[in-house]
Amino acid sequence: MIIVVCVALVCSALVTTAVQILHPIQAAYAAIERNRAIVVAAGLVSSEADDAEVVAAFLTLDARVMARDSGRWVEEIDGRTYDHWKVDADQPGRYLPVYLVVNDGQIDRVVVPVDGKGMWSTLYGFLALKSDLNTISSLVIYEHGETPGIGDRIQDPQWLAQWQGKRLRDAGGALKIDVSPDTVLPEIHRIDTITGATVTARAVGRMVQDRIQEYDAILQQLSLTAAGGQSR
Repeated sequence: MIIVVCVALVCSALVTTAVQILHPIQAAYAAIERNRAIVVAAGLVSSEADDAEVVAAFLTLDARVMARDSGRWVEEIDGRTYDHWKVDADQPGRYLPVYLVVNDGQIDRVVVPVDGKGMWSTLYGFLALKSDLNTISSLVIYEHGETPGIGDRIQDPQWLAQWQGKRLRDAGGALKIDVSPDTVLPEIHRIDTITGATVTARAVGRMVQDRIQEYDAILQQLSLTAAGGQSR
């Protein structure tokens, strides 16, 4: 019994030590994969880019944090390291990260995180908008727990390619983007569903709609920023 207890204690100590040593490494790799999704959505690298390319591309972004309700820049929070999905567990969405691609002093792309309930899990992704803040540049599904071979088809490049060039709002400013098998919306606002994964595909549409509404104040502020220059 003494030998068994000693072996158990030694093994526990080894496991605990290994976890403590590996945790920073695991966190670093998790951050790289999250940043990979951001820069892929921004169109800066391909999904096959190596870690060094991902890091270099991410550092070129103007990463900021805004207050959801006011659209005010929150200077005291570092946008490069802020992960509102983890930090805002008690007050979800209070502060929201925004990633800007700036060329020649002008906003070229705006990337925002999007999340929502799927059929079996929470879906996480990044939506990139063109400089008009209404045309979708790309959508990247970063993480989910949907059924393999069925729900995970929301990550199919062909299905995601449908989102490119779609308009979030109509000429009157009403939110129109929709994923539905029976929608009557014009093609510019419509995304086809996925056969066999209709529920998950429609969940992606709701996720985008909900988060864009949440970003209203921020997008308005960005419009003013784009019109008046890049001052904070």
